Amino acid sequence: MMAMSRAQAGRGGHGAMAAVMAPVRLLLMHRDMLNLTDDQVSRLTSLHAENQKQMARRLADAYAAHIDLMQALTRPDPDRRAVETAVRALGQAVTEFMLTQSRAYVDALQVLTPAQRQQFQRMASLHASGQCPQCRGMMGGMGGMMGGMAPPMAPPPAEGNP
Repeated sequence: MMAMSRAQAGRGGHGAMAAVMAPVRLLLMHRDMLNLTDDQVSRLTSLHAENQKQMARRLADAYAAHIDLMQALTRPDPDRRAVETAVRALGQAVTEFMLTQSRAYVDALQVLTPAQRQQFQRMASLHASGQCPQCRGMMGGMGGMMGGMAPPMAPPPAEGNP
């Protein structure tokens, strides 16, 4: 249901998408890099909490719409009109999901100063390419928990060497 493909995630293409999918969390993760004030952190924390509640509702709506669609499709003789209605309902639920995240992103950017917004854009570019210095350790190299590719595993030890 998410717009980013596995191929994009594997290439480290999570930067811009992560900013839309978890906009406030991304800003808060980089609070030091962006030199956020205590007031900005407080405002962003409140935005994040409210966004998480809204996202839980939107995700539940999308999940319910998906179940309705599957029920319509799995009938012995599916009714075309019922299937189309269910598809439209699922599309609307996904649209509301993305609108909620996009609104949170815009609201979060409004908390930043113009200079911080520019810094965030540079940081998001680094983040998208897996080069964000803030994320390397805590996110497993190229994205870890954000859906990117984990760092390569070390080769097995040569025989005879522990």
